[in-house]
Amino acid sequence: MTEAASSQPKKQLRHDMRAMRDALSQEQRDAAANDLAKVDIRKISIPDQSIIAGYYPIRSECNPLPLMAKLEQQGHKLALPKIIDENETLEFHSWLHASFVQKGKFSIPIPDDTAHKLTPDVVLLPLLACDNAGNRLGYGKGYYDRTLNILAQTRKIITIGLAFDCQKIEFVPNTHFDYALDFILTPRGIEKTTKR
Repeated sequence: MTEAASSQPKKQLRHDMRAMRDALSQEQRDAAANDLAKVDIRKISIPDQSIIAGYYPIRSECNPLPLMAKLEQQGHKLALPKIIDENETLEFHSWLHASFVQKGKFSIPIPDDTAHKLTPDVVLLPLLACDNAGNRLGYGKGYYDRTLNILAQTRKIITIGLAFDCQKIEFVPNTHFDYALDFILTPRGIEKTTKR
């Protein structure tokens, strides 16, 4: 599907999926965050002491912070993304769970200015919707897609989309530019996608 052909379905789908996610109660969101942290993602063979880039949740995003705390306890290094305006990509900077954050672009929490730049081995991604093939619907800016396509040219990266159960749908419109997920993590567990 071309970018032009997929833009309208994506726009409507973003609206619908955001409304569905926003409709979840705080209790449902908290329960999902705790359930995500209980899933043993070591079964997907993440190397010891990996650099794992997560994200600081905004709005009604699936909250990865309890999971990130657990991963840090297991010896992994954590990072959070920063938007780099010049080329509209992301950089990942070191972050200790529960340590100070400041507001970056779009008021998204980011590590403070002393944090070191890191190249992740694993990236946990927020999303609006996903499907079994690993197609991910984001917010439409393409930051993750651009960044992951660049990183994948030089290294193997494991991508894991974090989703509420209701965010998993039959098909997400996609183009060759969109970077597919390797795994999808929901409160029910983790599953490998049929990534193209």
